[in-house]
Amino acid sequence: MDIWSNREIDGTDSVFIEIKDWLSIDTKLQIKKILAETGDWKHGDLWKKPICRLQKWFHDDGKYFSSFWNDQSHKRWMSHDHDDWMLKLRDLIQIKLNYIFSEIIPKYNLIGCNLPTLNSTLLNYYRNGTDVIKYHRDDEKIFGNNPTVAMLVFGAERPLNFVRSTYNPKYPHSLLRNYDETHLDKSFTINEGSLFIMMGSVQKYYIHGIQKDTTITDPRYSITFREHDEDK
Repeated sequence: MDIWSNREIDGTDSVFIEIKDWLSIDTKLQIKKILAETGDWKHGDLWKKPICRLQKWFHDDGKYFSSFWNDQSHKRWMSHDHDDWMLKLRDLIQIKLNYIFSEIIPKYNLIGCNLPTLNSTLLNYYRNGTDVIKYHRDDEKIFGNNPTVAMLVFGAERPLNFVRSTYNPKYPHSLLRNYDETHLDKSFTINEGSLFIMMGSVQKYYIHGIQKDTTITDPRYSITFREHDEDK
């Protein structure tokens, strides 16, 4: 288990954890096959421009991605029912998170990290190196303050880049870069079947994304597990 953390100006920690080769070879092959056979991927637009990736959103209670949005009609954020394989995988991740919060977080005195009760899943499908996800924060209100996000990746290995951003509570969704702290930028090329976790104040002090690489011809799939709670 590899752990990276940074104590932020507000006294909390931005925390990244990677557990390499967390899944067995057989499990990796089974899930990769399921993902390759998955259909009904959702397209979408952002500001009238097509989003360069496909996705599917799952929620235990069939909830739309964000009840705070004025427009609740985007098909790519309509909920699907979890498949059995997804729930089994999620249960394993929940057990691992419970262990991390009972043993690792206290051991390293990591501040501002929140143990989630996982109930939602997002699948992202990058068809090749021209599919990307622009720099963003996973900071929707429905995920609460300082959310914990657990991720598994399958297929092509592509860098997931985290760059420092300037956090202002008055403008929490700002993507303004913090060029004074580029020495704290991080990049993770997550191996297939490894478990990657971001928690603490990552979503405040970093923005993250995957950049275009036209040399990559193979697909990449990511599965992210979170707690979605409209009461937070």
